Amino acid sequence: VHSGMAIEDMPTDADIPPDEEELGMITGGTSIIKDQSWCPFRAFAIHRLDASGIDTPGLGLSLQSRGSIVHAALKAFWDRVKDLAGLKTIIANNELDKYIRESVREAFRRYYPIEPLSERYLELEQERVLDVLREWIEGVDSKRGDFTVEKTEYQTDIAIVGLSIKVRLDRIDSVNDGKKIIIDYKTGECSKSDWLTERPKEPQLLVYNLVDSFDAISFAKVKPGECGFIGISKEDDILPKVVSLEKDVKLREKLQGINTWDELTESWKGVVNSLARQFMEGKNAVDPIEKACEYCELKGLCRIFDEEESL
Repeated sequence: VHSGMAIEDMPTDADIPPDEEELGMITGGTSIIKDQSWCPFRAFAIHRLDASGIDTPGLGLSLQSRGSIVHAALKAFWDRVKDLAGLKTIIANNELDKYIRESVREAFRRYYPIEPLSERYLELEQERVLDVLREWIEGVDSKRGDFTVEKTEYQTDIAIVGLSIKVRLDRIDSVNDGKKIIIDYKTGECSKSDWLTERPKEPQLLVYNLVDSFDAISFAKVKPGECGFIGISKEDDILPKVVSLEKDVKLREKLQGINTWDELTESWKGVVNSLARQFMEGKNAVDPIEKACEYCELKGLCRIFDEEESL
C-alpha cells in the first residue's frame, strides 16, 4: 500500500550543453544572461526548450508595453533633437512641448494599432507619457552639461565565451571631452547595488559594457516623481548625481578590494563570462536568486514549490 503523501525521488538533472546546431537557433539577447542569473532552469526552459508562461488577460496596456512606449518616445525625441544645444534651442523657441507631443504620438503609433483600446483610454495614456517625458527632459537632461546623444536603440552582436547574442543599447551619449556613457531607461525600480553580486537581477548594463570602453554606465529612472540617473562613473561630473568610483566609499566597501574603474569593469566581465559559461555548459538546476520566483511564469514547470512542501 502506498501512502497518499509519498513523493517519488527524482534524479538530479545532469548538465546538458547545447550542440553547434542548437546554438545556431538560440535567441534571446541579453535576456539569456539575465535568465541564467535569475535561475539556470529558467534560462534552460525559455531559451532551449522554448517554454513560456500563459498570458494573463488584463485591462489596458501591459506594463511591458507601457515601458516600451516610454522608450520609443525618448528615442523619437532624441533622434530629432540630437544634443543639449538642440534642446536649449527648442526650449528658447517655446517648442519643447510640441517636440514632446510629436515624439509621444510617434511612439503610440507603434503600439495602439494592435491593441483593441478605446480612444479615451489612449488619450489618458498619452497624457501620462507626456508628463513623465516632460519631467525627465526638463528636470534631468536639460540640467546636464554639454552632451550629444550618439546612438539610440543601438543594435550589435557580441560573443561571450562562444555564445553569440544580440544586444540593443537604449542610448549612448558622449560629452565634450570624448567620454562615453551607456544609458539604460527604466520605468520601474532599479539599483546599482545589484551590479555588485555574482548573480545580478539586471545584468544588461554589464553585458553592454563589453560592447566598447565606456566611462560611465547608468540607469535612467524615468518614473514620475523619481526621475534621475542611477549609475557608476570613472570620474566625477559625467552625469548629475553620479559620483566617481573613487569617491563612492560605501560602494567600494561592498566591492571587496576593487578600487579602480578598470578593476570594476574587469570584474563585471568576469560575472558576465561566468553566467554565459554556465549556460554553454548546460547548467539547468532549479536554483533561483532571491525573489526570482515572484516574477517567474514557469513555476508550474519547475515545480519548485512542490519540492519545498515535501521537505
